[in-house]
Amino acid sequence: MATQTMALFYRYFLLPTFTLQYSAGFLILYLYVINVVDSTVVSFLLPTTIIYAILDYTRFNHPKISVIFLYFLHPFLRPCERQSCLTSSLWYLVGAIITIAIAGSREIGTLSLLFLAWCDPVAGIVGKKWGGRIVKRFWNGKSVEGMVGAWLMGFLITVVLIYYQTGQVAMWQSIKAGLIASISEVVSGSISIRGIKRTITVDDNLGLPILSTLILNVFGPFNQMY
Repeated sequence: MATQTMALFYRYFLLPTFTLQYSAGFLILYLYVINVVDSTVVSFLLPTTIIYAILDYTRFNHPKISVIFLYFLHPFLRPCERQSCLTSSLWYLVGAIITIAIAGSREIGTLSLLFLAWCDPVAGIVGKKWGGRIVKRFWNGKSVEGMVGAWLMGFLITVVLIYYQTGQVAMWQSIKAGLIASISEVVSGSISIRGIKRTITVDDNLGLPILSTLILNVFGPFNQMY
């Protein structure tokens, strides 16, 4: 049991892909604390995303670009991303830009992106280890156990963020925000767009922060939580 737990810890906490995702959360929190304005963040993210998207797309048809792309990013890519699909990092960047654009406040945007950076990996870890033991998994492979993990992390993130802003522990508001995080985690894994020739499943990195932002704006705007 201990060996399996350590293997799971290594797989999800120490592999470069997840280390990058966790680290992004600290960067998001740091930008929020030092009060960097949204326009400054977007002015950096937008050209970065465009350049990255061009490289990510053209590498499939240009072997030389693919070799260079994989040389630098291979450790951060899943098997599918190395061969035939666009990288999750691209959807992460696109999701961040859209989230910032539609968020009603810096707090909502920050919270939604932290849900992606920290709740999503925790849900994955809990779901992989304990998912499906008590209740059958959802239609999209997600689990109640993973949903609880996302809720707990979302709850803790919100407690800290609200306390930083107000000096108060807002329990009910944090419970509600954690629930929004867990719902977004489950639903974002099953969003699909039907095309003429095939159905495209929306990447979690794109769907989760956008969905979280929309729900927070309607049901729990951060600036009305206290």
